[in-house]
Amino acid sequence: MTTRLRKAAGLLLATATAAAGLALPAAAAQAAAPIPCPKIIGVVCAQTAAGELRFFTADQPSIVPPVVRAVSQDHEPWCFYAEPDYNGERREVSPWELVEDFGFDVHSARRGQCTWS
Repeated sequence: MTTRLRKAAGLLLATATAAAGLALPAAAAQAAAPIPCPKIIGVVCAQTAAGELRFFTADQPSIVPPVVRAVSQDHEPWCFYAEPDYNGERREVSPWELVEDFGFDVHSARRGQCTWS
């Protein structure tokens, strides 16, 4: 009887370990889900905190609701700003770069390199 209990406990432990091992990659994959953007050259595809997609082909002096991550599909850099009208903290995004987290909510963006005065 004791041997049977040990085998059953070992089988249960092996099953639980395998199930936990399978659950970790799935959870990691969900956290790192790519931005579901269509491949359109010359466009910056951005996503709001709620998951809504926004597409930029020209300067955006005010982005409402703000975006939190983006992928550039443009051959030029873009500058993303924490405040409307190209003010506040900024982050330059290189051509073809993916930004998972700007570190701030983006309230404006424009094509070209970031400039600091």
